[in-house]
Formats: sequence, structure tokens, C-alpha cells
Amino acid sequence: MGKSWSFHRNILIRPSESTSATPADKTPGAESPAAEDKPWVTTTSYTVVKGDTPWTVSIAYGIPRDEFLRVNNLSENDFLQVGQVVKIPVHHIPVTSAPSASYGEYLDWFEAAQYLFPINAVATVTDFYTGKSFQVKRTIGAFHSDTEPLTAKDAAIIKEVWGGTYSWSVRPVLVEVKGRKLAASMTSMPHSIEYIADNDFDGHFDIHFPNSLRHKDNQVDPDHQAAVKVAAGRSR
Repeated sequence: MGKSWSFHRNILIRPSESTSATPADKTPGAESPAAEDKPWVTTTSYTVVKGDTPWTVSIAYGIPRDEFLRVNNLSENDFLQVGQVVKIPVHHIPVTSAPSASYGEYLDWFEAAQYLFPINAVATVTDFYTGKSFQVKRTIGAFHSDTEPLTAKDAAIIKEVWGGTYSWSVRPVLVEVKGRKLAASMTSMPHSIEYIADNDFDGHFDIHFPNSLRHKDNQVDPDHQAAVKVAAGRSR
């Protein structure tokens, strides 16, 4: 019987392949099929060790916890057992073109960008209009990137870019991570949970990508999406 193929949110899911467990961003031989220009997914396996939880495993492999649970037919109340073999989705994101080096790739948050910029990843963000750059870390966030300045120096640059004060004002930015430059949109207002204690920034800020959603109502934010298009060279 031949292998089956399936689709989820326009992501091509190839038949499961048994490989040694390697984090998704370091998977060897991850090359797109010649005619395929959309992200696609393969799977690898991982053997659970002492201390593993669905959260720690998903963070280690750069995937959302809910995706890990779904792929392994687990619920939020399930525990992992030492020696248990679980499936790990490996997301392959083909490089897409941008109008010039001044712009970033226009990549859907749920299909692509969240895997290139996973939780705990550090990126360099460049403000599209001023060209000023600073480092950030994605510390949480599912619908978009909840992000923090890496250091107090980075926080100071962010404040300078926003005119000397943190703000909910939206600005187009370029996010450089894993050798890729992604079109995005950012506000600088600190709010809610923080994980980096010594960066002189009380909370986190939001970075949006194509089709990412607001937390307050799970809706697309038109201002953010317009700014993303500026950063991608797609505005009119």
C-alpha cells in the first residue's frame, strides 16, 4: 500500500520518516522537493528521558506544545514516560524572494515564521525606517511573538527608535534569525509577563508577522499587517 499525504493549514505533510532525533533547526538533508514552494513537514522520533514534559520537548525542538500534543495524540493532562517514543514534527521552510535586500521574506506566522523564530530564539531586529538594530529574544507567545530586549542596551535602542518613549505605535521591522530576514511589525510598549530580569524592560513587547493574531480577540490586526507589507516591499 502506498504512502499517504495530508495537508494542514496549507502545509504539506510528507509521509513519516524515521530518523535520529535532531532539533528541527539542525535537521540534516532538509531540502524542498523541486516543485514545492510551500513549507512542508516530516517527522522524526525522540525517546523520552527523565524530566521531559510536553513543554520541554516542544521548546527543545522549536514547535508549539499544542502541535506536539496533537501529533502524538496526547492531551494536556497526559504525562510522558521514560523510554516512550514520541513523534517530532520537523518543519522545512523554503526560502522565498523579496524585492531587494532592503526587504524581508513575507512568511505566514502559523505555517512558517513561528518555526524560524521559535521560543527562546535570539534575533536581530532592524527598524525599517531608521535602520537601527537591536537584539531580542522570543520568550513566549503563540498567536504572535511575545518578545523581550536581550539587554538593557537593546532596550535603550528600542526606546530611541520610538522617539524616546515606549509606545503601542506600530512600526515595520526586519527580523533576522537563522540566516533569514523576515518582514514583521512591532510595537514597543512593555506589558504583562517577563522572563529576562536584567534588561531594564518591565514586561514584553509584540512582534507580528503575516496573518498573526492579537491575543485580546484572536483577530488579525490591520495596522500590524499593513506594516508587515511595508517591510516586505508589498505596500502600495
